[in-house]
Amino acid sequence: MANELPVISGGTYEIVLAADTKMCLDVAGGSTANGANVQVWGRNGTEAQVYSATVESGTNYVTFTNVKSGKVLDLASGKTDNGTNIQIWSSNNTPAQKWSLNQLGTKTIGGISYPSCEVISSKITSRCFDCQGGNKTAKTNIRLWNRNQTIAQQFVFFPTERVSTDMEAPGAYQIPIAEDAEWYALDVEDVSHPDSRTNGISQVLSSHRVHSRQMVIS
Repeated sequence: MANELPVISGGTYEIVLAADTKMCLDVAGGSTANGANVQVWGRNGTEAQVYSATVESGTNYVTFTNVKSGKVLDLASGKTDNGTNIQIWSSNNTPAQKWSLNQLGTKTIGGISYPSCEVISSKITSRCFDCQGGNKTAKTNIRLWNRNQTIAQQFVFFPTERVSTDMEAPGAYQIPIAEDAEWYALDVEDVSHPDSRTNGISQVLSSHRVHSRQMVIS
């Protein structure tokens, strides 16, 4: 049974590890193929790490569609065993692609508090997303596992306007600062802003993916 109230609403999100907010759920190699693996990787702002959430009316089950591939987070072969792999697959509206969120706490990112949640399978509510082996390093696999409320099973849904960093076409881009890409990006000048590091035509400002931090490439 899904949670009574949705923890998130429709929109696009990075699914960030509560154990390390510089890491998130990533489609391996940026693949768009059915069966592509979902793993832990450092946040880089690419579409392989961004998911569109659709909340099902009446149940509050959530489907997560990867923005790059248009494919959804899915239980491999529809299995519910411990260790079942989490992958992307073409949407088929089955329970293997529907999830509920159970908030266990909060996590602060960039000075803002966000829900920290279990991602629970609609097919077997005793199991949820799990970072294999309790690891939080790059290439750690994401699998289904018995719920145990450890930090390895808690994820933060960090909302993001769809700002591409694949700068191959005209559009709006966020330009992160290499030394601290999670927190800072180029920003339109606002010398009075308390978060700014430098003043000038452009400045470095806390990165919350708002319109002033998007640069148009044409």
